[in-house]
Amino acid sequence: MDKQLKPEYQDLADEFDIDYKDRGCHCHINPPCGYCVHPGHPENLEETPEAWEQTKSSCPTLGSTCRGCPDCQSLPVGDDATNEALRLEMENDNG
Repeated sequence: MDKQLKPEYQDLADEFDIDYKDRGCHCHINPPCGYCVHPGHPENLEETPEAWEQTKSSCPTLGSTCRGCPDCQSLPVGDDATNEALRLEMENDNG
């Protein structure tokens, strides 16, 4: 499974890129600095689990409709019945 930032956190990341990215850390002058504590700083976002949402990865066999087939080894997104139906469909197509 892949992950992406939720829209509100993407806005913070964009704000960081525009306002702070080129400035760099200046904690040696006045800690903690705005660069380091900005909620859109990449390291702060990585440490914020609620900033992320799971996305389906692109499966080489089923494309965007994948729900966790054995070919891509991604975690199931759909319910067990859907996953089983996809597995059986793949077996029938391959055999």
